[in-house]
Amino acid sequence: MKIKVLIVDDHLVVRNGIKLMLDTQTAFDAAYEEAEDGLQAIKMAQKKKYDVIILDVNMPKRDGVTVAKTLIKENPECKILALTMFNDLSTIKQITGAGVRGYILKNSGIEELTQAVKIVHKGGSYFSNEVSQVMMNPKKAVTEKKRKPKLDVVKFDSTLTAREKEIINLITNEYTSAEIASRLDISKRTVEGHRNTIFKKLQVKNSIGIAKYAVQHGLD
Repeated sequence: MKIKVLIVDDHLVVRNGIKLMLDTQTAFDAAYEEAEDGLQAIKMAQKKKYDVIILDVNMPKRDGVTVAKTLIKENPECKILALTMFNDLSTIKQITGAGVRGYILKNSGIEELTQAVKIVHKGGSYFSNEVSQVMMNPKKAVTEKKRKPKLDVVKFDSTLTAREKEIINLITNEYTSAEIASRLDISKRTVEGHRNTIFKKLQVKNSIGIAKYAVQHGLD
């Protein structure tokens, strides 16, 4: 039976990236629905039961903390996995305090995302190593925040070719490697080569990383 997953994120490319990542796992079978803001997510979850809700924290209309509190108050059995780029102590306290079952970062690999969804679906909890370290050592996290008040700025490679930009656009629009190869009249092996090069240039590990790059650079 398919796992019914609701993906809540205000960026289409990120939602597509999540689906692309999960669908690469042959042992993972899911049916997806999407919400582009917190208010839409609440309305959808009130009308239909989902096995897992993958929830971004920073969204328009209703933020992730409000969404989690609302849905869990109405249904304590609601299984929510927070998937966000924020790893600060304040955000972790707020979203975990709302009752989510898991919290992982958007730079997580395919295997970790899949594992987190499966564990939360089965009623367990999953927190990435980075999040767990902050939760277990809050004083250290606060000290490091004071020492480094500004977030590190990721410098992306500016040498993307026209072909690589074209492939990024297709990836964020849910095209598989085989479909990209057919559309561009090149081999699947060539597509995979371009994909690996893109990962290295953008300093990302997965399709969500590419999606984040696309959002930041207006490619969505």
